[in-house]
Amino acid sequence: MRSSDTTSANEHLTPQQASLALAEAIEEIEAKLGHRVRLSWLGRQKMGVDATTKLLVENRDSHPVAVIICSRQAAPDLVARAAERAEQVRALVGETLGEVIPVPLSLGYATGLSYMILPCYRELASLRILRRIQWWRLRRPVLGWLGEAVAAAACHIGPVEAGNRFEWELSHLRDQHFVDRDLKRILDAYLARLKDGEWQPRHTFDHNDMWLGNVMLPRPGALSSLRPAFHLIDWGGANPRGYGIYDLVRVSLAFGLSDAALARETRLHCLALGSEIQDASGHLLASLGRLHRHIEHFPEARYLAVFQRCWRTLARTVEAAKRSDDSPHDSK
Repeated sequence: MRSSDTTSANEHLTPQQASLALAEAIEEIEAKLGHRVRLSWLGRQKMGVDATTKLLVENRDSHPVAVIICSRQAAPDLVARAAERAEQVRALVGETLGEVIPVPLSLGYATGLSYMILPCYRELASLRILRRIQWWRLRRPVLGWLGEAVAAAACHIGPVEAGNRFEWELSHLRDQHFVDRDLKRILDAYLARLKDGEWQPRHTFDHNDMWLGNVMLPRPGALSSLRPAFHLIDWGGANPRGYGIYDLVRVSLAFGLSDAALARETRLHCLALGSEIQDASGHLLASLGRLHRHIEHFPEARYLAVFQRCWRTLARTVEAAKRSDDSPHDSK
């Protein structure tokens, strides 16, 4: 494609432009299928600065076989960054757990914009009753995968010195205008325990956008695998040296977990992170501090809503778990 044909920073590549710019990659798909494919926009294209262009690739029977995700000129490296972080997390969690993370069919740059082509997966059903059935079926696979993946990543990273990174994030959060006096005292206590060596947390990965819209189902077809029960997409905001717990709280809210169920999952995560359940709040706050430092184009009002909901949910869960631990047990 000639430079004069490229779109402006606020525009998306059209299917026609993408067909020309990605001709070689599309020819590879056509060679696998044995026939020509057709490109169309996948849904309504968002116009935020950090939005990407999404195109659907269909076979001659109009069945979806792949999805093209392409950066825009406002952020040309965005898709490349997402692919790199996904690959880093895949390496941390290992081959089997890594099957949940999509592997691009093609990856690279075209007309200065990073792109990747992924197998086409199925979104959760739009019909409410069917969607709830899918949620119920996915709850255990998603929670089970997350717990095992967090543990595998923490083990792979090992007990490296994490205190400084936790200190940066907690200190940053403490200085923010939306942090009240009570939360400042909690942050001060964690910072003091880090300094004294009483709390020695461990890193794991953070996806940082664990909601059900990013959970996809396998789709029968020549370009996708049916082996995992689900696939987790959108790794652009992931952190391969993350702090844990935030993803768990986000997905627990999506699934509507009870405090008791969340407490059980939190204990397992904390075991992998070398912390007690009382220290789960420290991990969550470190993640929230890091997210605020890298807020980029995410509106602060939306960040604050997520912050408050996650913090209240975990604080309530940890308090309930502490009361359960302190209550007398039946000796019979």
